Amino acid sequence: QRDGHAIHEFFDGALVQRWEVSLADAVHAMSLLSADLARQHCQNSAASEPDIHPWAILAAAGHDVVILCPRSHGSHGTLYPRRWLPQAASEHATVALQMPSREHLWLLRSQTVANQAEKSAKVWLVREHLQSGHMDNFALPKDRSWAPGLCIRNSSLLLAAYHPRDKSPEIWHLETIDS
Repeated sequence: QRDGHAIHEFFDGALVQRWEVSLADAVHAMSLLSADLARQHCQNSAASEPDIHPWAILAAAGHDVVILCPRSHGSHGTLYPRRWLPQAASEHATVALQMPSREHLWLLRSQTVANQAEKSAKVWLVREHLQSGHMDNFALPKDRSWAPGLCIRNSSLLLAAYHPRDKSPEIWHLETIDS
């Protein structure tokens, strides 16, 4: 299903479960949270047994960013919104997101800018400090086509781009200061 209201879980290439998304808006970007962050945000203190799912999803849906927690119901499952991240909400499209720690959230945002001469996209990185709500914005060069994704590994952020003038793909490696 490609309407953003269900997510399919696979293991070794085989479909394990279909998860319904309990949101009005469709999910258009997502990433997995680490087991530690999933436990922190999804643990149900009212449950008599611990949550058996060692994952959660960080999702962009509509203008919102939310943490979705899995709950199984026999042969089907539902992803429920557990924590809304209100400072991360924006009228601009969130095309990728990562939460490497409980302190920071990284977003890749895009805004289509149309003028009479050309149509282009303004793309920037946003780092939200989750405790204070402070946001740092980093504009990315406009002469690239940026892939809708980002990867965080250790203290590095990786982005992929295409340089139309040189007709070459690029990997951008950025050192982050929030590890």
